[in-house]
Order: sequence, then structure tokens, then C-alpha cells
Amino acid sequence: MSQSLPSGVEFRAMRRDDVSTVLEIIGQHDEDDYEEAKETYRESLEGQFVLAKDGRVVGSTGAEYAEETDNTYWLSWTYLAAEHQGTGLGAVMLVKMLDQLRELEARKVFVSTSDFVDLQKGEVYRDALKAYQRLGFQEEVRHKDYYERNESQIVLGLRLGPDPVHGAQPEPDMRAGAIVGFGEVPEAEDSFAVDWEFAEGGGGSRSQDLEDLVQEAARKGGRVVFASAPSDASRVMSLFKSAGFVEEGRLEDFYEDGIDDVHFRYDVR
Repeated sequence: MSQSLPSGVEFRAMRRDDVSTVLEIIGQHDEDDYEEAKETYRESLEGQFVLAKDGRVVGSTGAEYAEETDNTYWLSWTYLAAEHQGTGLGAVMLVKMLDQLRELEARKVFVSTSDFVDLQKGEVYRDALKAYQRLGFQEEVRHKDYYERNESQIVLGLRLGPDPVHGAQPEPDMRAGAIVGFGEVPEAEDSFAVDWEFAEGGGGSRSQDLEDLVQEAARKGGRVVFASAPSDASRVMSLFKSAGFVEEGRLEDFYEDGIDDVHFRYDVR
């Protein structure tokens, strides 16, 4: 779906001297993304790109590899300067970013957005959502009340590699899961997420451990606790279900073809 760039428009890797302008653009749209991007750019600009028009940066995008997957990526902050919205440059930037991912032989790419409604501006991310959908992204998971009450997280996915070859299901991974902690979800209000890892040579955590964690979240004023696990991790999946977590959706073929990322939630209040 590649296309040539309009006259005077350049798509290139982000440089250090671009960062202040990029952060200004992000800040026009989302204060939380501004703070998170600022910290990330301070550490590295790997995988980050800008769109420039007549020599001036007017947009930014990027992608990050999802660890322990078969060439799965997440799109990072993708924003266009307010004065250039509605010009088609946002779509141009996204197409070029997808071209970069195809060069990396990315198999799938995911992006998250929200259904936030501003009293003055209306549905803030509606145009971005439509832009992703026009390029073929499809909604795969919607976390209700993720960021705060009445603001859900929407996760969309797009397959870039060849269609999967359907065959035998992957062998179940029978390792136990060990809960190693939990914390507040970035950019969210009163939402928590479970952190776990595979237990090496042991029994792992029990459902009571998860129930205790939920109670701790409640004491801290939490509304909801989220978790996720590979679809082949049978014992980990059973652990969450036994503790009362409910499956909310799946990112299809996230880890590799045939192994989804299964998302769970527990509504505390």
C-alpha cells in the first residue's frame, strides 16, 4: 500500500534536534503521552520517525518490538500537528511507518487508542481510529473503563506478514505462573495490572495469592485489575480464571501464529 510522498514532504528517522518539536506536537493532543514520550525519547530514539513538510517537523510516529514474539510490533505515539490535521498527511505518515515495518518483516502490528469524549472537542480520537481502520486495522480488544470510568482502551491489530497456515494447535505450555507484583496502569485512574512470570521448576502462585492481590488493589482504591497471558499457557490461564478473573478479549496471533494474548479483568468495584 506504499505511496510516494507529496512535494516538500519527507519521512525520516527522528533526530535529537527533532525531540522538542515532536513533544510540542504530542502535547497538543495528550498530556500523559507527552510525559511518557519525553521519558522514552530521553533513553532512545530507536524506531522513531518524523514527517516533515518544507523542512519543518509536522508529525511523529514509531514502533517498538514486542518482546518474546514472532515479529510483533506496537505503534508508538502517532500524532500530527493540529494545523495539519485534515490534510491527509496523517495517512501518509502511517503508510510510511507500515512500510518500515514491512522492511523489518513484521508479522503483526498493534496500536491502542481510546474512546475519550471531551465536553468541548467531542470524540478526541475518532479521526485517528478511522485512519487506522482505513488502513486495515481491526479492533481486537476493548477494555471498558480502562483509563477511567467511561473511557475505554481500544486495541487494534493489522497483519502485515503472510496469512497464517492453519494446522495443529500448539502444544500447551504446562509451566506454572508466579505472581511477582502489580502496579497502577500508566495514564489510568484507579486501574491496576498484574505482573507475573513463568515459575522455574516449582509450583508457582495459587489463586489465593491473586485474591490477596485484588484485595490489596481494593485497599488502594482500585476499580479494576487487568492481566494477560499467552493462550497456550494452560496453567496460567487456569490460575486467573480460578481467582475470578474474566476473559475480556484476545489479541489474535500475538506471540506467534496460533498463540493469542488473552486479556483478563477483575472488577473490584
